[in-house]
Amino acid sequence: GAAWQQILLFGSRVNPEQTGGDIDLLIELAATPPADTYRLTQQLRFALEDELGERKIDLVLDDGHTTSPFCKLAREHAVVLHSNT
Repeated sequence: GAAWQQILLFGSRVNPEQTGGDIDLLIELAATPPADTYRLTQQLRFALEDELGERKIDLVLDDGHTTSPFCKLAREHAVVLHSNT
């Protein structure tokens, strides 16, 4: 199966009143996350650059066990771009 459950867009790109800025993506990992999350991050980054061209893309991985206030805040205003659920 896929290494992630959902890919969510957050940050300035979800606000139609703001233009430009980097692309902030929150990657919710699958219940059994891959052992090599660095490799997954690089694969996603290369795939996105192939589709979008070279842009500033920030990827945040969430394994479902994080208590990060940042992830919680990002999720509050995020838009789901892709879901495997």
